Amino acid sequence: MLVPLFLLLPMDLSFADDELIAVSEAPRGSCTGARAGVLVVDCGTREVRQRMSVSDSRINCCDAAGGLVCLGGSDSKVRLLRRAEAPDGRGGTCGEDGAGYQEVWTHQCLSEVNDLRLAREGAVVTVRTGPDRCPAGMDLIPLDRPDALVSFQGGCSATMGKYIHALDGFEEGCSLSSVICAGEDAFTSAFSVMLFDFRRQSPGVVDLPVAALGQPPTSTVWPLRAGASHLAYAGMGRRGAGGGIAVVDFRYPTTSSGMQVCFPGELDDFRCFGGSLYAACTARGARGTEASVFRCSPSGPRELELLSSVVGAWPLSSSGQGALEDLKVLTVSQRGFALSCGEHLLLGSVAEAGRPGRLPPASSGGASPLPLRPGS
Repeated sequence: MLVPLFLLLPMDLSFADDELIAVSEAPRGSCTGARAGVLVVDCGTREVRQRMSVSDSRINCCDAAGGLVCLGGSDSKVRLLRRAEAPDGRGGTCGEDGAGYQEVWTHQCLSEVNDLRLAREGAVVTVRTGPDRCPAGMDLIPLDRPDALVSFQGGCSATMGKYIHALDGFEEGCSLSSVICAGEDAFTSAFSVMLFDFRRQSPGVVDLPVAALGQPPTSTVWPLRAGASHLAYAGMGRRGAGGGIAVVDFRYPTTSSGMQVCFPGELDDFRCFGGSLYAACTARGARGTEASVFRCSPSGPRELELLSSVVGAWPLSSSGQGALEDLKVLTVSQRGFALSCGEHLLLGSVAEAGRPGRLPPASSGGASPLPLRPGS
C-alpha cells in the first residue's frame, strides 16, 4: 500500500554512497509550520537516517559527492552540507551525537537557483532563473571561498549568446573542464546542447543545435543527461509529453538526432547509467496513475525492458500543491534506483531486471514505498 508523504513533494534526488538524498518543496497552505528540507535515506535498510528543515522556500535541486551535499533553492541561496560521523562511526538522526549532515555555509545568489552540480575541483556550478522561471545566468562558486564566485549572465558572449536552462556532468564525475548544458539562443529561441570548460574565461566551447525529428528547432531540450564521456542525451519536446531522445557526441561536429526511443505513456524523466538509459514513464488508466521505469541500451538493440521493481498504480495527489504535484524525478546508481512520484517514493534494485513486457498494475515488483515527512 502506498503511504502519503504528508505534504512533502520531492523536487530532486541524488545518491551519496549508501545514502539517498531527497530535497523538497515547502508545503503550501499548511498550518504545521513545515518547511522545505532534506531527507537522508539508508539505501540498505531503507530507513530514514536524517531529516533537516532548511528553508521556507522550495529546494529545487541537489547534488552529492565526497561527503558533501549542495542545495539550490527558490530563496536564491546555495547551501553546502558536510557529512559528520557519530563518535561510534555510525550515522544518526539529525542532532544525534552530532551525526549526519551539517550546514557548512550558505551563499546568497542574485536570483533563484534552479540546477547545480558539484565539481571534483572543489566548486559548484549553478544555473539561475528569474522570478518568471526564465533562465538568468550561471555562477561558478568555489567551495572554500563562496564569496569569490564568478557569474555569467544569460545571453552573454561567455555563454556563446545562449541562455542556460540545465546542466550535468559525465558519469565518470563532474569536472569543471567538461560540463554539458542545455542552451537557448537569445534571438531565435533555438535549443542547443553545449559543452563548457570553466577553466577558460569564456567557458562555452561547443554548441550543437538539436531538434527532434519533425519538430522545429525551438523544441525544448528536457531533460538533459550526460552519459559516459563525450556523450549526452537530450529529451525532445515539452515536459511530460512523449518524445524521442537525441544523442550528442561531442567528438563529432554534428549531432545525430535519429535515435527515437518510444516509451509507453509520457516520458517524465530519464537517466544514464552503465551504458543504459533508464526512463520513468506515466500512464493513466482506470486504476489511477501508473509510473513505470524502463531500460534500454542505446548502443545495442533498442528493446525496452520493464524493470519489475518499479511498477505501481499511483493515486492522484491530494496535497493541493498545484502543477508540481505531477513532478516525477528518477535517479540511478550502483545502489539501485529511486523514483519520486507526487507524494510517494519508491526504492529498488536495478541489478536484476524483469523480462520485456508489462506487469500487472497491482504488482510492485519488490519496490518498497517509503513514507517521507517534512522536517520539523
